[in-house]
This record gives sequence, structure tokens and C-alpha cells, in this order.
Amino acid sequence: MVLFLAGFILEKQKEIKDTREKNYLYWTSLAEQYPNEPDILFNAGKSAYEYGKKGEAFEFIKKSLQIDPLFEKALNLKQEIGK
Repeated sequence: MVLFLAGFILEKQKEIKDTREKNYLYWTSLAEQYPNEPDILFNAGKSAYEYGKKGEAFEFIKKSLQIDPLFEKALNLKQEIGK
């Protein structure tokens, strides 16, 4: 039973990592195509942060806030990244 649970947990962790990687690749690709869309830049930053690329995430959020300085979700994520 313990081995089954350990295998199940490892499989779920791999699925989460794969999903985060797919999200990261999707949103960063869109951000390259639409570099002036704050929502896309925010999502690229969020996906980069969730994928473990903190510096890259910060850059996307910074660009998003340059376009829309009052973008609340981006301001919140910037604060979270800064921790």
C-alpha cells in the first residue's frame, strides 16, 4: 500500500510539473507575439513563477505594469515574487 501511494504521489508531481511547463511555454510564446498586452504578460509571468523561473516572471510582470501601472493582479504577483 505504501509503495502504491508513493508511486501515485510521484506520478501526480510529474503531471503537475508537465502542466506547469506546458503553461509556461504557451504563455511565453504568446508574450513574444503580443508584447504589449498586459494580460498576456501577466499570464506569462504567472506561469514562469509557477515553473520556478522567478527572474523571468518578474520581468514579465514589470513589462505588464509598464503598460498598465494599476493592474491589480500584476501588482499582487509582483509583491509575491518579491518575497
